[in-house]
This record gives sequence, structure tokens and C-alpha cells, in this order.
Amino acid sequence: MKTTAEKTPLSTKDTNTPTRGGLQMPAVPVFQKKSIVEEEPAQLKTIQRQQLVVQRVKVGGDGAGVMFLAASKFHRDLFHLAKAALEAMKAAGTDFTDVDAIVAAVLLDAAVATEAALIPARDVQIAELPDGTILRQRHITAGVLQRLNRPGKDDYELATTVEGKAYAFHIHPPHHEGSNVIPGEIMKQGGATGRQTSGNTITAIIATHGTPPTW
Repeated sequence: MKTTAEKTPLSTKDTNTPTRGGLQMPAVPVFQKKSIVEEEPAQLKTIQRQQLVVQRVKVGGDGAGVMFLAASKFHRDLFHLAKAALEAMKAAGTDFTDVDAIVAAVLLDAAVATEAALIPARDVQIAELPDGTILRQRHITAGVLQRLNRPGKDDYELATTVEGKAYAFHIHPPHHEGSNVIPGEIMKQGGATGRQTSGNTITAIIATHGTPPTW
């Protein structure tokens, strides 16, 4: 029987020493890595300064040319006014954070804002034409109401351009005062389409250009 003094001594194995597959591995000293602040304070400050820098954009710079912005970022009705505003910003050398900021600034220009407010009414759809093209109020407004050269008749047409094609909307005088205008033929590029001018189109023509003076 073993006495207390003869008891098996405790293991002298370093419990902090890593093992692999039951085999004791040699201890590897661990070194405390210095913080970035302690190691490279100058470099860290440079990085922090770079993070505070915001890229600036000028009108006329890369991706912000006057013609490009005027044509691609604004409604076609605003092209000339937007171009003028952009030219002024370019001449002034104004800085912007990005292209969106340039567009927003142009839309705040008084002349541009006034014109932009009129666009929704111009884009109102009046009718769908035989080829699927949409006739809008802007086409009615831009058209010319003129009398047709038909001896003994008092017919008129609204001549206009829709998506680059010449259209004429014929209308005939009412049978008597107070009655409705009689629809005529829709002409496209000088030829008949086989379709009549719609009631909506007639209403828009009269509302925009007034009743023909000889009716």
C-alpha cells in the first residue's frame, strides 16, 4: 500500500501546450500585435483623410457633357432650356456631387421649371391612329387648321406631324348651327387610311384652334 508521499505525482505536462493526435506539440510563444495606430499612425491618418474626400463633378466633365445631359436627362421639350442652363453652370465652374445633382439643379432653373409644368398637359393622349401611333395634345397644338381646296365645300383639315409622319385630320361643317362637327378622313403621308377623325380628335382641334371662321 502506497503512502501519501508515494502517490503518483501530478502530470508535469503543460496544459497550455497544444497537442495533435495525442502528441504534445512544442509551445509557440504568442506575440501581441501592435495596433494600427501604434504601428503606422501617419498611414492611418492618410486613410481617414481619403475617406472624407467626396468626388466632385463639373458640367462639361467626364460623363457630364452639356449636349449629353441635355439630350439624355431631360424631356425633349426641355432640351434647349436645359442646354442653356447647363452652359451657364459650365461657365461658372460650379461643383456638384454627381450627375443627379446637376439634373436637380437644372430642374430648379425658373425657365426650365415653368416649361416642365406644361409637359403633362401636352402629353395627354387624344387618340390611337390606324398604325398604332398615339396622337397627343402636343400634336394638335403644333398642327395647322386650314381650309381644303374643294369647290363648293367648306371642309377643313388639321395638318400636323406625328412621330415624324405627316397626318391630316379632315373635318366637315355641321349640318346646322349647334349640331356636331362631321368627321372626315384621316390622311397619312398624303394617302387615305380608311379611318375617320375621332370625336376626341375633333373636340381637341376645336378646343385648341377654335371653330373654323367660315362655319
